[in-house]
Amino acid sequence: RNIISSVHSGKKNGLLINAMLTYALSPVHDDAYFVERAKELVDLEVDFISVKDPTGLLTPERAKTLFPALVHAAQGIPLKLHSHCQSGLAPLVYEEAIKAGFDYGYVATDCLANGASLPSVVEILELAQRHGRDPAMNIHALQAVDEYFDWVCTRDGLPRGVKQTVDPALYEHQIPGGMISNLRAQLITLGIPHREKEILEETAQVRKDLGYPILVSPFAQYIVTQAVLNVMQGERYKTIPDEVKLYLKGHYGRLAGTPSPEVMARANVDYDPSERPGNRIAPAIPALKKRWGKGCSPEQLCLHAFYPPNLALGLKDGATEALRQGAELHPFRELFTYLRRQTNFSRVRTRFGNVELTISQ
Repeated sequence: RNIISSVHSGKKNGLLINAMLTYALSPVHDDAYFVERAKELVDLEVDFISVKDPTGLLTPERAKTLFPALVHAAQGIPLKLHSHCQSGLAPLVYEEAIKAGFDYGYVATDCLANGASLPSVVEILELAQRHGRDPAMNIHALQAVDEYFDWVCTRDGLPRGVKQTVDPALYEHQIPGGMISNLRAQLITLGIPHREKEILEETAQVRKDLGYPILVSPFAQYIVTQAVLNVMQGERYKTIPDEVKLYLKGHYGRLAGTPSPEVMARANVDYDPSERPGNRIAPAIPALKKRWGKGCSPEQLCLHAFYPPNLALGLKDGATEALRQGAELHPFRELFTYLRRQTNFSRVRTRFGNVELTISQ
């Protein structure tokens, strides 16, 4: 019910609707659960159905049963897979999706793939071709994209993606990689980085007590915050944030599982999902136009809706295009600027065709 108005509005304005099914592990998230959700999306007449696995929890074994069932339930609607590499199993899961009949997969350019990111586009293309699929991809364009980001990694000292090994603890706490990074930073600020393992273990219990919410924003943050409070205070649910209480009341929609009686009693709330949650939200566009001006483009309004002002204002129309063209149109200048910043050499000689550049420190 949360997405009905968005789907109808998108259809009315000529958009293609890509609906997400977020994968989760729990006693209630069996194949039948996801099939029922897929059937609901079919009834909404969405254009695509995506299986989103933000923590990389899918395994090839689970994919062998789930993916064919979803393809059948989708009744011809194209399926997409979006699975992260946190467990190291994503490429194998993508292979099962290809075999089951999925039409699309989310991937990353080679140097930015793996780790907590998505699988490498090169690896998935090879898998698709091995199974008789012929993706209409421009290999030369992909190579150009990879070379650009590889250069950015070198220029700015950024890490490249590295393949992960399977971590059994991941299947207990189920927290996405980006969320764990934020948690570690917060624990350092609080002076308790040594309690990370204890808090991650507590997240598994909190998630069970809350009825197994999916671990995406904002629910992942709610679960981790509650786990930190439980550990810090030495007592479960002594303090329950208002957002968690709203979740337990059904404010964010129908719960997948039943919360524990203890947490419901501590929160002192009743579960009532009778009203569509979206009805409780005031229209956003009028407020955005009032704050940022009626002359703001639709793209800028969207940026202001999803990002804080410092980021939204820095992403003005055409800004990213200018950054991209800086490297493509002026590679010599890019390299020269990079070399000038280096301090680990005394002399460098570079040749571009008939142009030779010598830099001495």
